[in-house]
Amino acid sequence: MKNLLALLLAAALCTSALTACGRKKDNSNMTPAPPATEDKKPDDDAEKPGKDTNPMPDMNSDSNVVLKEGTKLEDIILKLGEELGIAMPRKLDDDTLKNVFGINPEDLEEYYGEYSVVDTSADHLFVFKVKDGKKDAVIKALEDRKAAVVKNFEQNLPDQLEKAQNAQIIEKGPYVFFIIAGDSEKGIDKEMERAQEIIDRYF
Repeated sequence: MKNLLALLLAAALCTSALTACGRKKDNSNMTPAPPATEDKKPDDDAEKPGKDTNPMPDMNSDSNVVLKEGTKLEDIILKLGEELGIAMPRKLDDDTLKNVFGINPEDLEEYYGEYSVVDTSADHLFVFKVKDGKKDAVIKALEDRKAAVVKNFEQNLPDQLEKAQNAQIIEKGPYVFFIIAGDSEKGIDKEMERAQEIIDRYF
């Protein structure tokens, strides 16, 4: 009898132990969750050492626009005069540049220009290589000159007035062109397009 009770007690203990083991979770095969991290900001990489934060160079900046090798400013103006025409031209000099056109020669690295000396022509063909920081002053002086020429022909010579009204200030890096020229019978717009094409050939 004692042996039977001992057997029953042992069986009860085994059943209890097995039940307890069945309830225990086995975490041995579970993958641990990754640690929480802060959201990455778009500019985080910019602060890493060795990261190149310099932008690509601007190919249109003044320092990247140069004349073709062997080209002189005079070459461009003479070609424009040959193609578009200029009546009785006079070469631009320092005194005229300063006293008539309001441009300080010291603001320029170099220049070449021709303008008509007859009262019946509005023709101007100028090019300036402008020093750093002086371009706005040069362009303002050229805009004033355009206004003066327009005013001069408001009462007569409509073909010259049309040329003056369509005067072009063309910027190519540090170079500034001032163009009043062309044959109005061919269409001033087309003549100015031709001037742009001629200038572009030298860069």
